[in-house]
Amino acid sequence: MLPKIEKAVRFMIDIAQDNSHGYDQNQRWGERGDYDCSSLTITAFEKAGFPVKSNYGATYTGNMKQAFINCGFKDVRNVVNLYTGAGLIRGDILLNEVHHVAVYIGNGLIVQASINELGRATGGRPGDQTGYEINISKYKNYHRGGWDIVLRYEEKLDEKVIDKKGEIKKMSEKEKEYAVQAINKLAELKLLNSPDVHIKNIDKSNWALWVMIAKMNEKIDNK
Repeated sequence: MLPKIEKAVRFMIDIAQDNSHGYDQNQRWGERGDYDCSSLTITAFEKAGFPVKSNYGATYTGNMKQAFINCGFKDVRNVVNLYTGAGLIRGDILLNEVHHVAVYIGNGLIVQASINELGRATGGRPGDQTGYEINISKYKNYHRGGWDIVLRYEEKLDEKVIDKKGEIKKMSEKEKEYAVQAINKLAELKLLNSPDVHIKNIDKSNWALWVMIAKMNEKIDNK
């Protein structure tokens, strides 16, 4: 089973690579296949299992922050270089509360819904007429005032490795070795920045999840 963050990221990538989906702010919840920046992001994470819209009312960039925080995300902009993207990891949500939202997908890339074929927010035809209405592009700090917030999911207790008594299992040395190898592999594939930070905090994480993500992305990279 894919981790929830990976499900959300893959949903957005699939939408960006399918030209039946374009940009529109009037029909923005997929009624004709189209989204805008916030509805695409909200839909992706809602479908992945984060009830940001259904439980917490996220509908646009201006009310996304609290809804995502209610679902376990934290603002980590203090550990990220917003100009270079250093410190970002796959699945981080880049939010400017007034103007825009995008999601970092690793390897210096973001996925986002940008603009329709007319260079406007409304009035275009359904679907992607330009190949850029919903796109994958190089990371850059947002040009209208920068990113206000970087939302990152904090792992919940029920996603850690739990023993039969309901307690978190202590990671063995062998499991720790597997996790370190997986983190380094993700860094090698350029899907993870600052591997040393993740290794330092490895005892607080789910070693099996690291291994699964690394194996999954290694298969993709080898295709």
